[in-house]
Amino acid sequence: MNYNLEWHDEAEWRIEFEGKNIIMPDLYFAQHKEDRSLNHSDARDLQFRESNGSHALFGQDGIEKEENSIRFKADFIASAFVLLSRLEENESPLDDRYGRFPIANLLVKKAGLEKRPLVNEYLELIWSAFQELGFQQKRKKRNYSLNLTHDVDQFRRYDEAGKLIRALGGDIIRRKSASVFLKTIKRILAVRAGNAKDPYDSFEFIMDVSEKNNLKSCFYFMCMEKGEFDWRYNISDPKVQAEIDRIAERGHRLGIHPGWNTFLDADRMSEEMKRARLAVPSLADGRQHYLKFRFPESLTSLEKEIETDSSLGFDSGYGFRSSVCYPYSLYHFQERRKSSLREHPLILMDTALGFKMSTEEFKAACLEMKNEVQKYNGEFVLLWHPNNLWVHEWQVHGDEYAALIEELSAKA
Repeated sequence: MNYNLEWHDEAEWRIEFEGKNIIMPDLYFAQHKEDRSLNHSDARDLQFRESNGSHALFGQDGIEKEENSIRFKADFIASAFVLLSRLEENESPLDDRYGRFPIANLLVKKAGLEKRPLVNEYLELIWSAFQELGFQQKRKKRNYSLNLTHDVDQFRRYDEAGKLIRALGGDIIRRKSASVFLKTIKRILAVRAGNAKDPYDSFEFIMDVSEKNNLKSCFYFMCMEKGEFDWRYNISDPKVQAEIDRIAERGHRLGIHPGWNTFLDADRMSEEMKRARLAVPSLADGRQHYLKFRFPESLTSLEKEIETDSSLGFDSGYGFRSSVCYPYSLYHFQERRKSSLREHPLILMDTALGFKMSTEEFKAACLEMKNEVQKYNGEFVLLWHPNNLWVHEWQVHGDEYAALIEELSAKA
């Protein structure tokens, strides 16, 4: 909408048009006019309260209506800011074994509200007030979309002797299966003879499925080099570059998957970005490896390098970490400004559900999120790793992949 922003000293938000008003109490920002040190401590003790069919962090339930005004008793603007900005994570001392903010400590997780896009609910409440007061301007049109993404954590499974040994050893030691061990040997021989594809080589299949459903997949490639911690493959490898070129030629998107230690190391991030741009000069998108994102460190380094990120999701379970299903600009707390980095919130990841989940449960979780996102014509960001389609553990889910993507991409 077109609007003018004006400041006043009253502790309330007031949206005015044609002599009519939508009013909410200012229950957060009025207390922080001069305080520039916004961080996790400001969100630590917040709790959700039911409000007008949704749940807000500030205020209470209820609404007052007069002929030319609607007054909410909850502060939806501050509630949205806290959820979108990830205030609870900023400078937080809490971390899990990977250095990430713990999922169990998220406000929405503790309240059991992670599967509801609360910010979208706030928008609908405010829009309903506009309509009730006779607002005539048309709303921005949005359409539901499936944003299909793929972190390329592994490139090939059988291209080195060490990988062959690990694959076969895993069948005996971890999977304890002689039959799977024999199947792996047969697969290795077929791949080496050129009669079968490496089980991690699913790029063409993924693109075929995406194109059939009028989708453009995004593949995030790693840029570490041999000898560096958690190295998997070299982006400078001619075979990797050839795959990148094929993806680009078919019109799909490419991004960077920054390595293990980049989320707290701006210099390391910069070095990997240089390698990435040698392979993909126009690269602008990224997602952190293991979803390792910390505020403010990761934001500060990423906004200097790329335009969009898609790291804010769940490493276990699924839902709306930022309580929204629209892309939005992150917030830079230290400089108190909107960041140039635009977030596409990750809603569901294959490994966060796990290969042990039945195909029926897996599909039900995906459709649950699709239906929730579709209510608001939002963007369903789904992550499926290319190496989790044809290996033994994921085969049953891989067999259902094409049908699932068709169902998730279908418009209502």
